[in-house]
Amino acid sequence: MNGIDSSEGTDRFRMLVEAVQDYAIYMLDTHGIVRSWNSGAQLIKGYQADEVLGKHFGMFFRAEDVAAGLPAKELADALAHGRTEEEGWRVRKDGTTFWANIVVTPIYGPEGDLRGFTKVTRDMTERRRLKELENSWQRMNEFIAMLAHELRNPLAPIRNAVSILQMEPAPSPTLRSCREMIDRQLSHLTRLIDDLLDAGRLTSGKIRIRPQRVSFNAVAAQAAEACRPLMEARLHKFSLELPSEELWVHADATRLAQVIQNLLGNAAKFTPDRGSIALAAWLEGKRLKVEVRDNGEGFEPQAAQRLFELFTQGDGARPIREGGLGIGLSLARSLVEMHGGSMTARSEGVGKGSVFSFELPGADVVQRPAHAPGPALVLVVDDNRDAADSLSELLRLLGYRVSAAYDGETALALAMREPPLAVFLDLNMPGTSGRDVLAALREMPACQAAHVTAVSGYGLEDEKAGRANFSGFDARLQKPVELPALRSVLTSPAFPGQPTAISI
Repeated sequence: MNGIDSSEGTDRFRMLVEAVQDYAIYMLDTHGIVRSWNSGAQLIKGYQADEVLGKHFGMFFRAEDVAAGLPAKELADALAHGRTEEEGWRVRKDGTTFWANIVVTPIYGPEGDLRGFTKVTRDMTERRRLKELENSWQRMNEFIAMLAHELRNPLAPIRNAVSILQMEPAPSPTLRSCREMIDRQLSHLTRLIDDLLDAGRLTSGKIRIRPQRVSFNAVAAQAAEACRPLMEARLHKFSLELPSEELWVHADATRLAQVIQNLLGNAAKFTPDRGSIALAAWLEGKRLKVEVRDNGEGFEPQAAQRLFELFTQGDGARPIREGGLGIGLSLARSLVEMHGGSMTARSEGVGKGSVFSFELPGADVVQRPAHAPGPALVLVVDDNRDAADSLSELLRLLGYRVSAAYDGETALALAMREPPLAVFLDLNMPGTSGRDVLAALREMPACQAAHVTAVSGYGLEDEKAGRANFSGFDARLQKPVELPALRSVLTSPAFPGQPTAISI
């Protein structure tokens, strides 16, 4: 043996096994009696060698497992298959149980006679606990996703109704106050739902982005408008500082808008009444630079990194006076990093305001695309009458000719009578579903080129999970439909025509 006799090699192997502490390694005779005991076995099971040598290994099983014959079955399986590996509960000296991974291998002599068994046990309690937490978190994510979908259905007509009220030319002061209060609380509720969903997706790595070439100017304006009610409620002075040229960047428009909204929302939360907030963007080479500045509470410089930790609120040094889940900043930075960018925060100290900045690669400047002129007949399809009617009325106020249908069959009949140039289609309808309506429209020669927008309580991550299918649609809107999101669809280059009455 390369200069080492067999007895010396055996001794070295025995010493090696004895030194292993992460695994309990011991030998059994043919009857299951313990004949050796290493230091790992002592650490994991709690017994000294003289407490187990000469005793049956069934002492490590729970009483109910012994009654069920599991020790004998373990040895029998090892004999039948050459080795056996399993996981199960085992008992320590102090009576506590742990989840163990066990490998049992039979030992045969030179003549093929059974000499005993080697048994290797590893404590897997922590891994099992983490697996159970992961499964519980997954079930919770699925529950939250379904709950969010159900909550978005009633929120959709409420959002549309508020948007209609916002377009009233001369509301009374009382109506205006109530309208603005409903709008703020509805926006807050919608953000909470979205934050809960994204927290689960973030921790499980299920957030996906779909980058394409998008106008940063349009995305920034949409995000700023979504946050405007919150800033106006606190009388903030807001400025949007963009270059006169159109900035374009390779990004997921929805997620980029979410990043900006989260930063503006954070600024509004920690800036006192009548404070100032600014959103600025510019180009440096091929990188887009974005800053959100405020003259609010600020934070201690050493707390800059902690602000981006999940479920962290404020800098940890002062009591929290504002609501929220502590998700927005962590999610914003993660989304920016998924785009290949980076995000930082800085402040000169408490009471001296803050600056949150990020940059993205793949940016440039081009001229704004021109929209094709002309009116568009729009067909709204939703089995929820309130949702269909409120969205239809909103589109009419924006200047479109609109037809509404409350089921798939009626929608197809209306489309055959007068082919629409655009369709807003609910996915989840009884009978003829939204997918069925889309397929039928694409088979009609006059409707093949119609711009069809999916309207659903499901989002992008639900599509990834197989709960929704948005393939074949030209755009998508998530319930409750926000006015800025609707405007983004209506003003996109792909949308056919412009409204006939009210300019947007």
